[in-house]
Amino acid sequence: MLNNDDKLMEITVVLRSYNDADLLQLTLKYLDEQRGVKINLIVFESASTDGSKEIIEQHGYSILQHLEPGTYHSSKVLNKGVELAETEYVAFVNSDAILLSDDVMLKLVNALKKNIDVVARLPGRLSERMRV
Repeated sequence: MLNNDDKLMEITVVLRSYNDADLLQLTLKYLDEQRGVKINLIVFESASTDGSKEIIEQHGYSILQHLEPGTYHSSKVLNKGVELAETEYVAFVNSDAILLSDDVMLKLVNALKKNIDVVARLPGRLSERMRV
């Protein structure tokens, strides 16, 4: 389950899931293991048929938004995630994302706290503005 230490910086992670059970299990494990931040997870579940919804529920996440099949539109989902977020910082993570270390979210929050205007993740490398 996600870290509940109130003294930690908080970040909302918006995640969309659709039939990604195999990788979703690993993604949620890596989110659970993030240190230095309290993660509030908002999951948009698109009526998966592979057990994804059950995996999400087993991890104890309370904000699960159900999407009707065929209604997923990335910009609408991301905007809705920001609207539902109750934290200053929001990150978008795909359900098949593998976080490479246990402090990725902490580094992201620290970069945002430094008033960086744009934070981007490019394939295979971090942008220069993201290096922390």
